[in-house]
Amino acid sequence: MERLEVHLSRSYKFTLWLVGIFTLGVGALGMWLSARSWPRVLDPEGITLRSGARVAWNQLTDVRRVTVVDELGRKVTGRLELVFGETKVKIVPQSLAEGQAVLDYLGQLLGEEVAPG
Repeated sequence: MERLEVHLSRSYKFTLWLVGIFTLGVGALGMWLSARSWPRVLDPEGITLRSGARVAWNQLTDVRRVTVVDELGRKVTGRLELVFGETKVKIVPQSLAEGQAVLDYLGQLLGEEVAPG
């Protein structure tokens, strides 16, 4: 397995700018802060987060599928949470330019198909 660089999708960046304009930057700041727990680089040794923190694969303790639903119970979106002790790495495929590649990488690493909630 090789190193995989992960970038934010164009739609996420567009939403970030749009929210920033309409909230005078406050909403964009919140979005940016939440994305700091997303991956920047995946490699055979571990994950480097967008915040710069690094976690090793041998510290992975749980893989959680999270489904976000609206008030009517309809699925809005889904993500994966990789738990490394106290550190949670959020994988939001639709907001990552390499979203499917990240899921494929994780599936290969874990030896099972991986899908968001």
